[in-house]
Amino acid sequence: MMKPFFTSLPSVAGTVIRLGLVIVFAWFVLLAVYVDDVFNHPFDDTAKADAIIVLTGGANRIQYGVELLNKNHAPLLFISGVDSGVTKADVFAPQSVPEKTLDCCVEIEKKAKNTAGNIRAIREWATKRNVRTVIVVTSDYHIPRVLDYFKKTDMPELVIPAAVPYVTQENLLGGIRPWFVVLNEFHKYLYQRLTGITEI
Repeated sequence: MMKPFFTSLPSVAGTVIRLGLVIVFAWFVLLAVYVDDVFNHPFDDTAKADAIIVLTGGANRIQYGVELLNKNHAPLLFISGVDSGVTKADVFAPQSVPEKTLDCCVEIEKKAKNTAGNIRAIREWATKRNVRTVIVVTSDYHIPRVLDYFKKTDMPELVIPAAVPYVTQENLLGGIRPWFVVLNEFHKYLYQRLTGITEI
């Protein structure tokens, strides 16, 4: 009576193995698409916008945002996700920003704790300041997910990505941490795209 069951085991195992291989193959394909997307957003040096937006959380993001401000890519700079105990003077102490510019043209936001919070804060600020075009500064591996978030909003109307390089040969060959950062972000992006959940 049990023979048909045992006879079917190789078939079941084969099906599971084939399914596993398909999933692994799909994972590598999606990872390749994601990495290609990371490299597919070169910044246009002639770009102009109403404001520059910096999402904190990665090295050199604020520095790059200040650089773009000093090059007159936009008249305003908004930084989202600053630690609650940090002042504007603390944020810009290492940067070359005139005090007059800090007073008139730079704002920091301290409530956002994650990417969804950043996007909410940016949308609210953009609506309040009537900002319709923005240059968004974040790490290159973060750009695909940030742009996907912005697709769910109506403000600002135009988003120009300005990626801070992280996914470089030097970084990826320098240890396991860069791979962990990139794969962690990839899985967040994959979950967001497959489920449509953005938490906004």
